Amino acid sequence: MEALSKNLVRLADVFAEHRQVKTWRVGHLAAGRGGFFERLRQGGRTSTQRFEVVMLWFSANWPSDLPWPEDIPRPGTKKMADVPPANPRKQVSEVSR
Repeated sequence: MEALSKNLVRLADVFAEHRQVKTWRVGHLAAGRGGFFERLRQGGRTSTQRFEVVMLWFSANWPSDLPWPEDIPRPGTKKMADVPPANPRKQVSEVSR
């Protein structure tokens, strides 16, 4: 697995554990595909555009009570309105469901 994909998978794992949801749910919200992170874990690839969108999603939705992993560069923070939704029918507030 490439380093950038590893970063995405790690962020998904940390986020999911903290929110007490499955990584499938995080993939659905962040990338619009429930199996997104599992596919990366299995050696799948993603486009640069999708990588950037997912990283921005994590940055914009990262819990304030959870430190961002120090060894993963965090993109500049943007307001959620500035981050294109991966799945416009799903809202960030639904992450805990």
